[in-house]
Amino acid sequence: MRKIIFSAVTVIGLSLLSQNVAARSWRINSVPDAKANFLSINAAMESLDVLNGDTLYLDPGCVLEGQDINKSVTVIGTGYNLQEETTREAVINGTLRISAPNVKVEGIHAVTIEFYKKGDYSTAERCKAKTIESYQSSETAHNLKIYSCYVYGQLSFPVSTNVEISNCIITGDIQNLYFSSLTNCTIVYTPYKDGNYVFLNLSNSTIINNIIINTLTGYRLDENQKPFYYKNEVFREVSLSKNNTISNNVFSVDADHAFANYPNNKFIGATPEDVFTLKGNSEEMYKLKAGSPAAGYGANGYDCGAFSGQYPYVMSGRPRFIPYIYEANIPNQPTDGKLNVTLKIRTQNE
Repeated sequence: MRKIIFSAVTVIGLSLLSQNVAARSWRINSVPDAKANFLSINAAMESLDVLNGDTLYLDPGCVLEGQDINKSVTVIGTGYNLQEETTREAVINGTLRISAPNVKVEGIHAVTIEFYKKGDYSTAERCKAKTIESYQSSETAHNLKIYSCYVYGQLSFPVSTNVEISNCIITGDIQNLYFSSLTNCTIVYTPYKDGNYVFLNLSNSTIINNIIINTLTGYRLDENQKPFYYKNEVFREVSLSKNNTISNNVFSVDADHAFANYPNNKFIGATPEDVFTLKGNSEEMYKLKAGSPAAGYGANGYDCGAFSGQYPYVMSGRPRFIPYIYEANIPNQPTDGKLNVTLKIRTQNE
């Protein structure tokens, strides 16, 4: 009962907020009894009432399957990895496909976010996904922005150009970056087998202010437990001839095996224990420990990693200016026939 009450109150807050924005706003909830405007994003896209520039809000607890955004709208979820019992995530159990230009998705938790044909100039911000990718074709999307996202699988942009990836936490690999940038990201990759690189195919791109760790980097031992050979599986298909700028990063590669053509980095054989607190949930654990080699090493006085830079990572992907309940007191018994409920509400202002 409490979860139902909390979700209902949160939905009311979203509804009140939506009445104050200039463009029209719509509620999405997969439960018919919630009496939202639409049961899915797909249904909203089919409606003649939903126009370019509108905003769609996913209700807390809303569960959807694969969805296709084919209008230039903003879609706002609830965030992810939520700690409070008072808010339930909205989840897309499949692919969220963006097939219109100038789309923005924020606070979304999906299995896959795909920038499809005609998805140019679109943004995924404060989202969680196993995979963020662009569709491989001559009509693929370009000029994409990936900000403050939590990616636990792979980023891949096989044909896209001008992709900005900033302030993300990434626990998978990154493939195919062309004329793009990766700034202030935390990348900690544990491959399931040798031969899997953190980066594959990188050209004309800028890699700066990142923490880049392949946890399998290091010496392999022979049968006598002596160092046999060194596994350095960070970059593949990366050379000076490919016109990349790689600077002010902290690497799991050690000094003896550093990339000689890119000296302005810390090649210190960094491990997660060297760099992070490793305390808290799957996001908090990547905050820098005291004395971390990444502290202050970034360009322009920033730390390396997701929690510094121009757009520091926001915990749980809380969307901007969306109120949420962080504490609720609901008595078990009414007083004078009334149930006095006390709610404490915050708004994500950054």
